Order: sequence, then structure tokens, then C-alpha cells
Amino acid sequence: MTYHQIIQLKNGASCCLRSGTAADGQAALDNFILTHAETDNLLTYPEENTLTATQEGEYLQAKTESPNEVEILAIVDGKAKLIHDDYCDGLGDCLPTCPTGAITFVEREAAAYDEQAVMENKQRKMRKEGMTLPCGCPGSQSRNIQRQEAPAVETPQAQQTSRLSQWPVQIKLVPVNAPYFDGARLLIAADCTAYAYAAFHERFIKGHITLVGCPKLDSVDYSEKLTEIIRENDIKSVTVVRMEVPCCGGLELAAKKALQQSGKFIPWQVVTVTVDGRLVEE
Repeated sequence: MTYHQIIQLKNGASCCLRSGTAADGQAALDNFILTHAETDNLLTYPEENTLTATQEGEYLQAKTESPNEVEILAIVDGKAKLIHDDYCDGLGDCLPTCPTGAITFVEREAAAYDEQAVMENKQRKMRKEGMTLPCGCPGSQSRNIQRQEAPAVETPQAQQTSRLSQWPVQIKLVPVNAPYFDGARLLIAADCTAYAYAAFHERFIKGHITLVGCPKLDSVDYSEKLTEIIRENDIKSVTVVRMEVPCCGGLELAAKKALQQSGKFIPWQVVTVTVDGRLVEE
């Protein structure tokens, strides 16, 4: 179902409320990860999401093409945004009016949340699509990675040299005003990336100051310290290397937030490592 309307937010910005499309998949997924990390009162945590950006886009496109369903995105300055509660004055002007009467809003006492029913429903849907629902976080799901044996090499190989140029490397431990940050090309990497990608030292650590962390295991907001590091030092560039699993999205979001809050315009990029060791540059 297609919907389109322009409204003005309380801060004066123009906001376009419209149906989502396949091209909005990544933006919608980013917002899902952000909102579900902010509270314990939603159905799932970010790391429990099993959808990819492509699947999210397909979901939005299906809603738009449906005759009686709608999924509305808020677009501000050309980007999908979160419209916080304090932007809403209760007018209800953002709600669609269905021309066929297929959508109505009913106020009633809601049934109690039934976790078992939710999981059974997910299992039914995924079995229908030929998928299985893993227990817990997708990033913790056990899997075997099949690899071909490397051909035997007759000549001895030169010993690999570490490219690490500073210590410590953990985001939680590194001093904000360490001298090696002056003029640094900053690498912000998820813990697992160095194990998954064989040439990590040569491809990423070489020529960079390295910071590592795991948003799933560290119960801290990385963005606060990263903001200080970027704001207080002459950082030349930022490279974020994350795993493809959903819980690694927290590291990417923290780095983006830090760049925004620092008030600086610094070249940056995100590189994703798949669990079988391939690179996906964004």
C-alpha cells in the first residue's frame, strides 16, 4: 500500500512520511539496531535480528505492493530517521487513511505477551521458507567452515611480522590522549575480525593505530570514548572493520556516532568480514 505525506517537525525540519521500498533496507535495519539497543522493553535485542539489509528491503517492498498493508518511513534530509516520542504532539496526522477501509485503529485491552507463541510462530514461518531458527544470537550460532588444504610449498616461507605499532589495543584501556594518536590513521576493529581474516595485519593494522572491542561482550558505550579520542586528537582517517553478524553493528554505530559528535569531517570507511574470511567493503 502506497503512502506519501510531508509534515513539519517541531524543530522546523521537513519530514516526508512515505512507504518503504527495497532501497530503504539498510537504513531501516540500522534504525532497528539503534532503537532495539536503547531499551530492554522491546521484543528482541539487536544481536537477535536475523534479517539482512536485502531481506529488510524485500519486506518493505512487499508492504508497499500489498493492497491492505503499509510500512511507513520518516525521511529527513533524504535519509531515514528515527522520530522520537518528543517530536509527536498527538495530532495523528502521520497516520494513513486507507481509501478502502482495510485499516482501522481499535483501542482495547491487549493480551499478555506470550513468548512461546511468538517463537512457535517464527519457527512456522521460517520452516515454510526452508530456514531454521537458531537459539540465541546469530553471532553465537555454531557452524563448520569447510576449507581446501593449501598446496604444499617446497621453499620455506618468511616469518610473518606483526604490524601492531602501539599498546594497549582495547578501546576500554587505551588512553584518550596517547601520543600515538597525533596524525593517526585510526583502525576500529571488532575482536573477531583478526581471527576471521588471514591477512589482517598487512591489510588493516599496517600503518594504523589499532583499537579493538566487542559490543556484545563489553557492557559499555564505545561512542563516548571514541568521541573523545577523535575530538581531542589529530585523527587523519577512520576505518571500521566489523564481522557480518548483527551484534557487530553496535561497533559500527558507535564509530559513526563518535564521528558525528566530534564535530570533525574525517574520511572514514566500513569493511565487513564474513565468518568464512571474505571482505565486503561498504
